[in-house]
Amino acid sequence: MDSEGVEVHTQSLIPEEVVEGAETFDDFFQAIESQMMNYVKKSYKVPETSWDQFQAFLAAVNWNEKLIVGLVCFHLTLFLIFILFRRNLDVQMVLFLLISALVYFSENVNRWGSAHWRDFATQNYFDKSGVFMGIFYAAPMLLIATAQLINVLLLSSTTLIAVKRAELKQRLRQQKVQEGGAPSEGTGSGETASDAAATKKND
Repeated sequence: MDSEGVEVHTQSLIPEEVVEGAETFDDFFQAIESQMMNYVKKSYKVPETSWDQFQAFLAAVNWNEKLIVGLVCFHLTLFLIFILFRRNLDVQMVLFLLISALVYFSENVNRWGSAHWRDFATQNYFDKSGVFMGIFYAAPMLLIATAQLINVLLLSSTTLIAVKRAELKQRLRQQKVQEGGAPSEGTGSGETASDAAATKKND
């Protein structure tokens, strides 16, 4: 009875052609292993789209991890510095150079984190493909750097417009002075000539 039950159960898991093609016990065992892996793959839902992969990645991240909290606070600090000193070009330049250096050495940071992750994390986020470093480390800083470039362009255009307006006002003032000063100069020269003629008559 038991042997019949085992035989029926085995036949339900493995197709008959696989069982018949197994000549040795090793072949039979490999057939069972292969069939079980197929069942596991069918029952496990693999993320198909990029959005599904992104959601799966976010679900795998421990948001209470000190490393994650520290990175979020770090990026928020950089963003606040950018907002508070958005009109100070010197501070923006220093911040931009700092972000560029951190992003440039992100691969080295990923290698170091992969070797020492046990010192500051509960799991190894630093894979060879650099997905974690790209999403949580480099991407926010690149967004801030892009915002900095847009801010500098806006400041430059505003300054250029202000300078052009000042030059235009200065030219209009000069034109008004020249137009208003020409008759007065002519009148003044005429009065000077008449005074000189009157002086000669008196002599």
